[in-house]
Amino acid sequence: MRVGTDAMLLGSWAGSDLPDPLPILDIGTGCGVLALMMAQKSYTLVHAVEPDEDSCTEAVENFNHSPWKHRIQVFREKVQDFAKKRPDHYGYIFSNPPFFDRDLPSPKQRKNLARHQQSLPLSDLFQAGTTLLHITGRMALIVPFDQTTSCINLATGHGLYLHRSLTVTSKPGKSPFRSLMEFGFNQPVVPDTTLLTLLDADGRYSSEYLELTCEYHSF
Repeated sequence: MRVGTDAMLLGSWAGSDLPDPLPILDIGTGCGVLALMMAQKSYTLVHAVEPDEDSCTEAVENFNHSPWKHRIQVFREKVQDFAKKRPDHYGYIFSNPPFFDRDLPSPKQRKNLARHQQSLPLSDLFQAGTTLLHITGRMALIVPFDQTTSCINLATGHGLYLHRSLTVTSKPGKSPFRSLMEFGFNQPVVPDTTLLTLLDADGRYSSEYLELTCEYHSF
């Protein structure tokens, strides 16, 4: 599966000030692009969980061709099972989760697992996150904008509070289409909220998007 805008946004925005040298976890790594992006911006171990066999094979191949192959490890299993083995282990957890719960599923089973909540409901993601996350750690994810409120409510129900968020619109004047959110166990007085517009009025990538993702572009 090709690398999309969601991965570029989350990989660039998440973990901008990683708090400590505890390991990092990518839930549902797919081809491994987010784990690679996080390895590039950190100096700690990066673990990646992925239940799909073909995706695991792709991720391992990508990791082995990277400069960070000795710091990245992939585990082929569901995060619901993985969470039972490593409680309170990670300083940072991030995920580009399968978030289509009402759309027509694809006839391709592999794409269904990657994109639809049948394999990883958000409630399961937060349950695993609270089990795996160290008390000082943070958890970040990206969801469609219309799922923002329900996602925050789910997180709060699992004892995680919104620390910062990024609302993404496609063009000036358009309605938001994505929310990036970062949660932690302690409740801040006021979360840090920002807005990013992906494209300018001429349909080119905006300067703010290029600035956010500059570490991962080749100009």
